[in-house]
Amino acid sequence: MGNISDDEKTIQHHFDSFCKTILRHQARVIYEAECILFSTLDYEIPIEDILMAQAIQSLLKRRQNTILLSFFLDMKEMDIATLMSFA
Repeated sequence: MGNISDDEKTIQHHFDSFCKTILRHQARVIYEAECILFSTLDYEIPIEDILMAQAIQSLLKRRQNTILLSFFLDMKEMDIATLMSFA
């Protein structure tokens, strides 16, 4: 009987872990659905304001990178210039 109890506990722990994994994944999907995700120079930047994101999308890629790095990641001009010269 002791083994059955241990087996049930093991199954319950596996199930709990599985549920938590699914919930974390779903929360990430919901968060990303409520924002637009920009990828620039190995950074991923979520923007929740849809109008702002659309305005940035309308820019040339180089200008998008400059704005995203400067305003959303608070990088200095010299750091941005260095990153963009290697891209």
